[in-house]
Amino acid sequence: MRKIIIVLILFFTMSVASFASSFDAFNSFLQASVPDADAQRYLDNLSSDMGSVMLGGNIGVSASLGLSNIRFNLKISGTQMNSEIMRASGSDMLYMPILHAEFGLPYRIDLIGRYGFGYDSNIYGIGARYGLYESQLIVLPSISVQGLYSMMTTRSNGNDFDANNISLSTVATFDQIPFVMPYAGLGWSKTSLTPKSSNKQHLTGTDSTMGYTLGIAASFLMINADVSVTWYDMIPNYTLGISAGF
Repeated sequence: MRKIIIVLILFFTMSVASFASSFDAFNSFLQASVPDADAQRYLDNLSSDMGSVMLGGNIGVSASLGLSNIRFNLKISGTQMNSEIMRASGSDMLYMPILHAEFGLPYRIDLIGRYGFGYDSNIYGIGARYGLYESQLIVLPSISVQGLYSMMTTRSNGNDFDANNISLSTVATFDQIPFVMPYAGLGWSKTSLTPKSSNKQHLTGTDSTMGYTLGIAASFLMINADVSVTWYDMIPNYTLGISAGF
């Protein structure tokens, strides 16, 4: 199991290292000659993109490692970019590896920790999930709610910004079906983005939106796979997660 996890970490790390820097148009879109109204729109749209990046794979399943209810998942999410800054940078998609861990507590409470890395960026997330209803029937889903706070720091060739996101979600999981587990989620998200370079550091981009997730997990022996797609602001985020454990 340990060897499988190490191989997956190396694979994700090498994958991201092969991608070029993706924020080269950030400072040029926020020059002093650009009106504040235009710069505000650029930052708001970039906030929407980065919110989807931070939320990649936040709803899903993880396998237990057999250590005090610790569940661990390695994920890679691909998010389509729609903002002017990202498209001018030649970045139609961002692929972000994410380490997703959950710690089970009594009373159907899970603590969530996340770390993502790539493109001269780091993502940190912390949150909790509470199981509202645990189904015993195949035709009825289990219901849970979760909250997640994420932070993103980007320092990319002088194109620097910080972002944060808060999300609240409800998840329905059909966990009584053998070998596979379909799930669906509905959530609200708010993202703020602050430039740390350029001539528009007095502005802050914001975006608030509703989103939804469809996914399915499958287990075979000790290998667990999780595939999902999430839409926020109609921006699709595709996530593949792999874990090893019971």
